Amino acid sequence: MPRGWRWPRCEEAVMSKRSERKSEAQVWDWRGPRRIDGPAAPTRASTALVVGFDRHAASRRALEFAIELGAGLRAYLHVAHVVDTEDLPIDPDSDDWEARICEALDREREQACAVLATSAGNWTYHGRAGDPAKVLIALADAHDAAMILIGTPRRDLMARIDRLLGESVSARLVHHSHRPVVLVPHNTVARLGTGSGTGRKPD
Repeated sequence: MPRGWRWPRCEEAVMSKRSERKSEAQVWDWRGPRRIDGPAAPTRASTALVVGFDRHAASRRALEFAIELGAGLRAYLHVAHVVDTEDLPIDPDSDDWEARICEALDREREQACAVLATSAGNWTYHGRAGDPAKVLIALADAHDAAMILIGTPRRDLMARIDRLLGESVSARLVHHSHRPVVLVPHNTVARLGTGSGTGRKPD
């Protein structure tokens, strides 16, 4: 079973983690599934959204967009970070290799929590190692999610290497999931329901 705990106040949890890191590196089983349950929203969720999260701008924007969309849909957000090569230190033989991975994953979780703190609640953060597409699809199936949201694919060297080794995560989600997949670019600025878009009004 995934290790889980309540995280009612993100700010306190982030400060606590930072204090712990100052005194001693915290090592935990980063390969196994972990979950953090956020506070409950005033209204009961009527659907679910799954969001893939990493440290990149497009991923952060995807989470912000999911919060905006979820507020209108009264959706429960399942936010997942799957351990990737960017979380791993360069030297696998270093004495603090495991500790540095845990620190990297803690930073990812703190970044997600900072964004999730703007929502009314009804969210869970999931972290685990595994195949990103399979993890997101399984999570969506487990909670009967209305859709899966991720940031648009990166264009850096590591992303190109990943594509050389096989399909991108977004392509695999589209090809293997029977749910809608939403790709959110990092420069998305329009906010749902604010009327700030520049599109022409319908006739």
